[in-house]
Amino acid sequence: MAQGNTYRFISDGGHGWAEIPTTAVLAAGIRPSRYSYYDPSNGMTYLEEDCDVGRFLDATANPDQGFTDVYVPGDCWVRDLPRWSQYTTTMFEELEREYREPLRFIHDADPC
Repeated sequence: MAQGNTYRFISDGGHGWAEIPTTAVLAAGIRPSRYSYYDPSNGMTYLEEDCDVGRFLDATANPDQGFTDVYVPGDCWVRDLPRWSQYTTTMFEELEREYREPLRFIHDADPC
């Protein structure tokens, strides 16, 4: 059996996000919704729990993926990161250069 990935699921009292490497999000063909965040300093995407996490899991279809829960009291620091919706075409072009292939979003963001 192939070994799955374990990701962090970070939450506060009001919401939660799965911390996924941006490379894995792009490889899955996911365009995150406006409720997900991106940290350019560490290359991680924080997928919103209600829409984007499920779409990522469906797209990757790996039953061996798991999550480690991390609870943050008060407002979580993820809320202070830039939202994916803030990225312009230029930023997507930069990501394409960084990952050396065009972005193909198979599973485009659905309204939540």
